[in-house]
Amino acid sequence: MKRIQTVALWILILSLAAGCHPAATLTPPEPTAVVLPTETPIPPTATPRVWPTSKTPAPEMAVLPVGYTATLQETQHGVIGKAVMAGLQTMIINGFSFDGQGPPAEIRLVKQGNWDVAVATLLKLEPRPYDQELLVMEVPGHLEPMQADTIAVYCPETKTLYGWGLFQ
Repeated sequence: MKRIQTVALWILILSLAAGCHPAATLTPPEPTAVVLPTETPIPPTATPRVWPTSKTPAPEMAVLPVGYTATLQETQHGVIGKAVMAGLQTMIINGFSFDGQGPPAEIRLVKQGNWDVAVATLLKLEPRPYDQELLVMEVPGHLEPMQADTIAVYCPETKTLYGWGLFQ
C-alpha cells in the first residue's frame, strides 16, 4: 500500500511540475438560434427580341451573313465584347463592357473603318457603365448585303472611336 501511495505522490508531483492542475468540466455553450433563409424575389429577365417579327417583312438577304462575328478591339473606355449577326435583322453583343465615361456614344455599323459615316446606328448607349452585358439590337432591313463590314462604338460629338471589330 505504501508503494501505491508513493507512486501516486510521484504522479501528483510530476503533474504539478508539468503545469497540470485539476480544472472544472466545461459546459457546452447555449445553442444559438438558427436564422432560416427567406425567399428572395428574382427580378424578371428581359426576353431578347428577335427581328424580323411576324408584323414586319424580312429582307431577302441580311447586311452581313448570319453567323458572322466581330470581336470588339478596345481603343478607349474599356470597350469589349463579341458581336454576332444572329439573324436577318438581329445583332447580339455578348459580354459587352463600357465604363460609361465620356460624351454619349453609339453602336454603329460602318464600312471599311469609315467611323464618321454610319451605315446604320444600332444603339445609342446610356450614360452608365456596362459590365459583361448582353445587347440585342435590330439591324435595319433596308441595308444591302455587305454594305457594312465593321461594328464600332463611336462618339459622334467628339469623333472618337471607343472600340471596333471587323466581321468575319
